[in-house]
Amino acid sequence: MQDSFGSLWETLYHSQVITMIGAGGKTTALVRLIQELSAHGTKVIATTTTKVYPIDCATIWVDVIPPPDDIRYPCFWYKEESNDGKWIGPDTEKVEEAIDYDKNHNNNRVWIIEGDGARSLYLKCWAGHEPQIPSNTDCVVLIISAGLWGKTLHSKDVHRPEYCKDLIDRTWNTQTFWNYLQYSPVCRLKLKNTSWVVLFNETSCSGQNILNQVKLLESDKKNAVLGDRAFPRFAVGNVKEGLIRWLDL
Repeated sequence: MQDSFGSLWETLYHSQVITMIGAGGKTTALVRLIQELSAHGTKVIATTTTKVYPIDCATIWVDVIPPPDDIRYPCFWYKEESNDGKWIGPDTEKVEEAIDYDKNHNNNRVWIIEGDGARSLYLKCWAGHEPQIPSNTDCVVLIISAGLWGKTLHSKDVHRPEYCKDLIDRTWNTQTFWNYLQYSPVCRLKLKNTSWVVLFNETSCSGQNILNQVKLLESDKKNAVLGDRAFPRFAVGNVKEGLIRWLDL
């Protein structure tokens, strides 16, 4: 198994519709993708199916309908602002309709959706209604803070820790990660024609060490976690800089 190395968009299969979930770098990854795509002249629409803090790397589009397809500059689409200053995104169904329109009319815009809320914490566990992923997503990215590796996982570091109680106060290592993966939408959701990427956002730890531990996972454990489902791509890197190393098992 050879590691590969490239940009964030390369890591995500050059997908047209990308949804970010998890914690520890979703918005940073969204901003980075906008920058990468805009630099190549690609039209980009970013949005959220939950709510996000304001960003300043795209023109804002505040409406219940999406930006028209003749706009060439990157836009962030949301419908209103909350009392705490966050941008509230359109309903998931509205996002799906807009994406379907683009695909049916050969509009080559790339959609980047933040589909999860995590309150700026390091790890996300999910209630039954989460995450909010448009069904026509091409690639879902589960982001995890790589800084957790080797440390004790405390409830204060996790959004919705009540949904993964048996992981709390345990050391975050290969075993803990694979247990977490079973809770995650990677195992829980079945989306047609969708690729999955598990991305460890690295700022200070050894990303290569993480990939090495993933490689060493025993085959029977892999099958126990995912059964006959296709394995996600595993990646690690600093999403702010856009330098990512990935591994396909």
